[in-house]
Amino acid sequence: FYQCPDLERVTLPLAQTIAQSCFSRCANLTEVDMPNVTELGAYCLMSCGITSVYFPKLTQLSNDYQFSSCASLVDVRLPKLSKVSTSAFYGCTSLTQIDLPSVVTINSTAFKNASSLQVINIGPKIRSIFSNAFSGTAEGLVINLPVAEGAINGAPWGATNAVINYETPYAGTVPIPES
Repeated sequence: FYQCPDLERVTLPLAQTIAQSCFSRCANLTEVDMPNVTELGAYCLMSCGITSVYFPKLTQLSNDYQFSSCASLVDVRLPKLSKVSTSAFYGCTSLTQIDLPSVVTINSTAFKNASSLQVINIGPKIRSIFSNAFSGTAEGLVINLPVAEGAINGAPWGATNAVINYETPYAGTVPIPES
C-alpha cells in the first residue's frame, strides 16, 4: 500500500505484524485499527495523515522511522511498548504529549524535531535514553522520570532547556498495563 493516495482507513483485526513501509506515504490515511499488532516494521506509517494511534498490544518497533513525519499525529497510546526506535516520531510536529508507561529504552533521535512536544511521562521500567532522543523538541520540554537523578546518563538527551522531574511516579493518561 506504499504511497496509496486513496487509502483513508485501515482495519486489520487479526494482523500481528506490519511489514516495513507497508502504509508509508499514504497521505490521506487518517485511521488505523489494528488491535492485535505487536510489531511495526520500519517506515510502516511514515508520512501518513493519522491523528491518533492506539496499539494496545504493540511491544516493539522494529528498526526505525515508524511514525516519522506524521505531522498531524496528536494522540499516541502505546501501553505495552518497551522500546522507542531511532527516529520513530521524528518530525511529528503536532505531538504535544506522550505517555510511555512500559518503555525500557528510547533510542537516539526518537523524537527529533517533534517541535511541539511539551511533556513526556515515562514509566518505571526505563533503563536507557540515548543521546539526542529529544533534539529539536519544544524548549522547556518536561520529562517526568520515576528514577533518581543520574540513574540514566546523558540528560537532557538533546532537549533544549528541558525540565526533568526525577523520582516522579508515573502519572500519564495511558495506564501501566497489568503484566
